[in-house]
Amino acid sequence: MPNLARSITIAALFAFAACGKSDAPKTADCPAVGAALGQGLKKLSDEERATAITRIVETCRNDGWTGAQTACFANAKSGADAGKCAGTLTPTQASSFKVALGR
Repeated sequence: MPNLARSITIAALFAFAACGKSDAPKTADCPAVGAALGQGLKKLSDEERATAITRIVETCRNDGWTGAQTACFANAKSGADAGKCAGTLTPTQASSFKVALGR
């Protein structure tokens, strides 16, 4: 019986550790966010688009966007999708994101 309790405790610890990591900041994914959102900035000049992408990546990194947030933006297929992703940002992240977009 003590081995069963120990096994359950160990399994619970692994599950808890895995849950904590799933939403951990994934700043390495921030360039993918910039690249994906940059595709929607075609009305801008190349220079303006590059500046906007740089600002988006910096905002993502500096504000510690979660793995779920970066995955959402990186996989957005439309402006509506990106808008849904923006809804997952904290108020501070959303404010920084608007500044990065020049809004």
